Amino acid sequence: MPPVWTQSCRTGTCDRWSGAGAGPGIWSRHPISEETEHMGFVLNMVSVRVHKPDQRPFTVVAAHPLPPWPRPQTTTWSQEMGQVRDILQGLRGRGEPVIMGADLNATYDHAQFRALIGEGYNDAAEQSGAGVLRTYPADRWWPPVLGIDHILVSGAAAVNAEAVDLPGSDHRGVVAEIDLNAPDDYSGSD
Repeated sequence: MPPVWTQSCRTGTCDRWSGAGAGPGIWSRHPISEETEHMGFVLNMVSVRVHKPDQRPFTVVAAHPLPPWPRPQTTTWSQEMGQVRDILQGLRGRGEPVIMGADLNATYDHAQFRALIGEGYNDAAEQSGAGVLRTYPADRWWPPVLGIDHILVSGAAAVNAEAVDLPGSDHRGVVAEIDLNAPDDYSGSD
């Protein structure tokens, strides 16, 4: 089966792209093009260009760098975070909005994550005023304590963000409302 196909969604048909490997995928109710699987990741990183009617095109990215723990794989995680940064900068250089949803296995305590948001990207939760969204672990008797799942935005603005339960997952999801017409220095707190 080809890596891109159409399937039913609640709102009609969806274009889906997940690349050839395991890991994240992208579903869109709007037409997509430029489906790309970015190579060099243990799991995968994919991106598509979305064509929303009466709106300028924008890029959506899904990523899941290999976690640095519990196995000693911090070198791989760090290398993959560097690749994520480089790819995001390349996409940002196109002059169109970029939205990335990712399990980065990273918090603000990680320099690699701070480098992503220090180079033209905003964390949707922070930008919208939601604060740190704790997403992991979500399958324990205690609440999630780490915010390792993020939506990053460039060339647009997050006006709302929240963590949501995903039954059966060890993570909570992050959902954000993105204004593609707002300047990316918008602060949702005003």
